[in-house]
Amino acid sequence: MIRAKGQDAEWSNLVKMEEVIPDHGHVMHLFVISVPGLDRMWHLHPDRIAGGAFAQELPSMPAGRYQIFADIVDKDGFPWTLVGSVAQTQINGKTLAGDDSAWSGTAVTTQLDNSAVSQLADGGRMIWQRAKDPLKANAPMNFKFAVEDKGGQPAKDLEPYMGMAGHAEFVSTDMSVFAHVHPAGSVSMAALELARSGPTSTSGELQAGMPASMPMPVPMSSASMPSEVSFPYGFPRAGDYRIFVQIKRAGRVETGVFDAHVQ
Repeated sequence: MIRAKGQDAEWSNLVKMEEVIPDHGHVMHLFVISVPGLDRMWHLHPDRIAGGAFAQELPSMPAGRYQIFADIVDKDGFPWTLVGSVAQTQINGKTLAGDDSAWSGTAVTTQLDNSAVSQLADGGRMIWQRAKDPLKANAPMNFKFAVEDKGGQPAKDLEPYMGMAGHAEFVSTDMSVFAHVHPAGSVSMAALELARSGPTSTSGELQAGMPASMPMPVPMSSASMPSEVSFPYGFPRAGDYRIFVQIKRAGRVETGVFDAHVQ
């Protein structure tokens, strides 16, 4: 059971898992995305409590409908994405801290903004170094993003975010596809620690992953972090997608957001 506790609401009865292991230092990565606009996203980390449940004290959230994706890894190193939805009343919640993060911006529309530039909260920007060719389903690709400071220079203050150079979430606008991807692919760090190769990451019916036969990423010091981050991924089907790219700069998590149409 996932139970997220806020000042005004409680979520429950979504799923129950008896045995999970930490991945990137957390037993669960909870993504809460507003629908239908995808104009708000939270990346949270509930704690496991008695009875096999997970509890999260929610941050402030406006009333609305939200899609929930909860990433966990079972004791055998197999990753799962648990899916649910909730109609939520307004919450006046806690201030985010630690690895928890939030983003809000413009909603997805039928006329996608295919801009390759996303403004960051500190005045810098993130640039998607995308090819000119159209994006196509069922084709492996490497998504590369450059981070600039507010002066337009390559950012020099990137640091590891939960042991990785970055985290990316690929979400179809109809919510039929969700993938939480790392620079090493969609395989979990926990699985890599258990075995150097294994099955592709699975999201229940929402399959979206890359082969796990790649080296274990080694966290870098802030001094050695490049200003670019890349992610291997292949869209499993055609459609419209929103891509959330999360990095950490000078102790603060920042999120770049990009929209894409896939043929």
